Amino acid sequence: MSISKQISLLPIPQNQKSIIDAVAALAEAADKVSSKLASEEPWEFRESEAHNTSGDVQTEQDEVSHAVFEAALKSCSSVGNLVSEEADGIVPLGSGKLSVSLDPFDGSKAYEFGIPPGTIFGIFDTGDKPDQFSGDRVLAAGVFIYRHSLELVLAIGDNVYRISASSSQKLEGLTSRRVLICANLSNMSNWSKGWCDYIADRLLLQTDQGKHNMRWYGSLAAHFGAVIRTGGLFAYPPDSRPGYGKGHLRLVYEAIPISYIIVALGGRAIDGTKDILSLVPSDFHQKTPFAFGEALMISELEASIQKGQQ
Repeated sequence: MSISKQISLLPIPQNQKSIIDAVAALAEAADKVSSKLASEEPWEFRESEAHNTSGDVQTEQDEVSHAVFEAALKSCSSVGNLVSEEADGIVPLGSGKLSVSLDPFDGSKAYEFGIPPGTIFGIFDTGDKPDQFSGDRVLAAGVFIYRHSLELVLAIGDNVYRISASSSQKLEGLTSRRVLICANLSNMSNWSKGWCDYIADRLLLQTDQGKHNMRWYGSLAAHFGAVIRTGGLFAYPPDSRPGYGKGHLRLVYEAIPISYIIVALGGRAIDGTKDILSLVPSDFHQKTPFAFGEALMISELEASIQKGQQ
């Protein structure tokens, strides 16, 4: 059985059929990407000479995955517009009433080192302007993770499911089994005091003798998968390096979809001072500081940031 088939078996009301159709189209594309990753001839990491709109160097994996997902969504009658990390502005697909935001191959740079990449998506009401891709317009969101087998974590409303080709499981909340801090400590000297103090107190200064541990993969999808399995938080602060003052991750097709899932699981997601889902995008490729995870930990981080600003 495929992930698409498992999606069709979910207990979704009939009035959400168009959403399920869009998710099924995305799953068919993800199956193709997964098959290419798992083929007998390894899909070698290759950088191209092109850059995406945000200025990142594109890889072959970025470009091919975007084309695969765009083609799948174009064949889905419920989808009208696409916003992708690998495309300029709106990509018109048809007359459907749904719009999709997409990071087609998240973690492409980490893929070179064997870290699981992923695909992040949000499904919205009809929209072709940045402010129409805000958190209050999300209808569903998901993250495909290309592990040893393809996995989808999907949120529709308050319901969150972990889906594979062989099964689907409803998730009831974030666990706290082994609390992770997922942050790139190599940039710590560039962070502001509040962000730095919170991470240092739990990892570097050893004032907490509990179960905090650190992981850094360089793949947002892989970090998301770790946090929902074991608990903890992910943090990508703004920092003093040129181009990183407003963070690095993208609001429309990375932060908002993941925040929608995390909040549905009882967690929180912030840009440091505001909830991500309260932000209204002004640009399709807008960057944002981003932290998500267990609600208590995010609230503690938020308090540390506020204290650091005083």
